[in-house]
Amino acid sequence: MSDSFSISPTSRGWNVVLTVGGEKVSGLAIVDKRVRVGRAGLKMAGIAGLWTNEAHRKKGYATRVMWAAIEEMARRRYDVSILFGIDDFYHRYKYVVCFASPVCQVSTDGLPGTALAGFKVRTAKPKDLSRIVDLYRMSNADRSASTLRGKGWTPVHGQLPGWRMPRMARDVERRPGKAIVAEDLTGKIVAYAAYDTQNGHCMITEVGASTRAAYPVLAHRIRRLAIGSDAERVRLCLPVDDPFGEYLGRFGCGWSVSFPENSGSMGRVVSLATTIQKLLPTFENRLDSGKVKLPKEGIRIETDIGAANLKMTKGGLALSDDGSGGPIVITQMNFTQLMFGYRSVDDLMIDGEIQLAKKLIPVISTLFPKSNPYMWWGDRF
Repeated sequence: MSDSFSISPTSRGWNVVLTVGGEKVSGLAIVDKRVRVGRAGLKMAGIAGLWTNEAHRKKGYATRVMWAAIEEMARRRYDVSILFGIDDFYHRYKYVVCFASPVCQVSTDGLPGTALAGFKVRTAKPKDLSRIVDLYRMSNADRSASTLRGKGWTPVHGQLPGWRMPRMARDVERRPGKAIVAEDLTGKIVAYAAYDTQNGHCMITEVGASTRAAYPVLAHRIRRLAIGSDAERVRLCLPVDDPFGEYLGRFGCGWSVSFPENSGSMGRVVSLATTIQKLLPTFENRLDSGKVKLPKEGIRIETDIGAANLKMTKGGLALSDDGSGGPIVITQMNFTQLMFGYRSVDDLMIDGEIQLAKKLIPVISTLFPKSNPYMWWGDRF
């Protein structure tokens, strides 16, 4: 029985399909995106869906497809890959949780009942998308795991309404989200929010603003949207350090943050060398800001998918062929968590998941600071 892989382009990336005996038995889709680590942009392959025909399950076909896709990612010079996975499966392919799933909840009645003067809120129009992208960029300039949106970006459904939304409840239809924008007195858009309301539910999946002064009027409109849907509470999918989430604290909001052990938002490094190369300017900035110096002999990051040597030269921080740097031994999976800021050096040291000399701890902690990585629902796949 003959079998073969086919790799074909799509409007968002490419597909991998395994054919056995003339029948397509398993496959997946890849979405091309660029994702941030600090202010660096990495080429990312998003796995949008892995499938196997029911009659051919438990034959190892999905495993073959996954490894074929990862090999193709390497051939196409991707830096990293991200997926949103089921429990206890994707670790087999060296994917690991790389950001949490936080949700903020606030009582509808607790939100502002009146709107401040100086702003007005309206439904977003297609012509507003370029400004929304500007606000998104301002709000996420340093947010690891957020995607880099180009000027021509559109929501996943390609139009308005078109934001990708999570399922709000089992009995609620999953449909494209809408958006609202807040304008100042000159008519300039200064804030926006993506949302959906249905059958007693109100969910906000993205907020961005150029000024926090617009938060009260945005919150007031969200209150009206929730009341219109008979929602007693508003749920907001936000990173825990988001400034709009901080603003909501005055209304008695509550947070739930899920840190899955082996599912959900998962990633892996595909190419260590190209990833480190693109991170060099970010590393230099972090060292300068933290007033920390790289050791004269440099450092050597050693993983199961390769090693990278970093040295400070007259021209700045650079990759080096000299392997004499102080070793940092870490698996690719743990390095992925460290790189995105999901876990700290101190946390990895507890169970020996990173090995390094004591003098290198401040250096690696500066290069890879703990943060709150997050990918907004509007960019998921």
